[in-house]
Amino acid sequence: MKRILKLIGKIVGGFVGLVIILVAVILTIGYSRFNKTYDIDVNGIEISTDEVSIARGEHLVQAVAHCGYCHGTDLSGDIMVNSGGEGVIVTPNLTSGKGGISASYSDEDWVRAVYHGVNQQGRSVIIMPSLFFHVMSEEDLTSIIAYMKAIPSVDNVLPETKPGPLFYALIGAGPLAEEMSGRVIDHDAPFGTAPAEGGTPEYGEYLVTIGQCRACHGAELAGGQVNRSAPIGPNLTPGGEMGFWEEETFFSVIRTGMHPSGRELDPYMPWQFFANMTDSELRAIRAYLLLLPKLENVMP
Repeated sequence: MKRILKLIGKIVGGFVGLVIILVAVILTIGYSRFNKTYDIDVNGIEISTDEVSIARGEHLVQAVAHCGYCHGTDLSGDIMVNSGGEGVIVTPNLTSGKGGISASYSDEDWVRAVYHGVNQQGRSVIIMPSLFFHVMSEEDLTSIIAYMKAIPSVDNVLPETKPGPLFYALIGAGPLAEEMSGRVIDHDAPFGTAPAEGGTPEYGEYLVTIGQCRACHGAELAGGQVNRSAPIGPNLTPGGEMGFWEEETFFSVIRTGMHPSGRELDPYMPWQFFANMTDSELRAIRAYLLLLPKLENVMP
């Protein structure tokens, strides 16, 4: 009996040892990925600061890209996570006020951050959806930067982002490994050309991408979940209920945040920002969604 117990003890001890080694490897990979730096040459991109560019940038920020969803309505930043396991995760103050990054960011810093997902320190951003912004035309990118440089200063000093063990684990082996835009973007790819503005499916696809709809509704827009604690993003293809909505209903849902059944949309849905889109933009998005393959709901 003692020999059997001793054998079981060795097996359990060996298993625990393997688990410890595996956890250590995952944390090491996560730490390495978080601290990896990227050298990206963005020279030659000019930022126009005329009124037309600033107005275009404001619309993209406040309506399509909905930057205020994470950075606050005044873009002064926020503490998204503050826990022992996950650490402190901060969305920075984008203004030139006290604690803001705009005062020290060069045009090149802005291009790297927004388009390439790499911060001033050369590390990949976390959570910021630069992977979706990477489809933007150079004109739209520079318009966003022009607006960012013109927004009012807001004093808001925030702590530095310092991931905890759980966050490093998620970066090392979990979903955050693919959400570090600096890791997955093709930094050598040339700028694309934005489709002509209008109510076309082509322009709708452009807006859906910049609007990060696939982050919550899945790669095929047939349903998804941004993380396990988030609600399920419904099927947006003609196979879902939206395929039966008339244009008037679609516009009403986006602009009021109310489902046709009378319930409010989940707060995860940034409809308050999308409500600022023009009729033409919403018409383009609907046209694109209606042309998608008719898929069954991916998630219940």
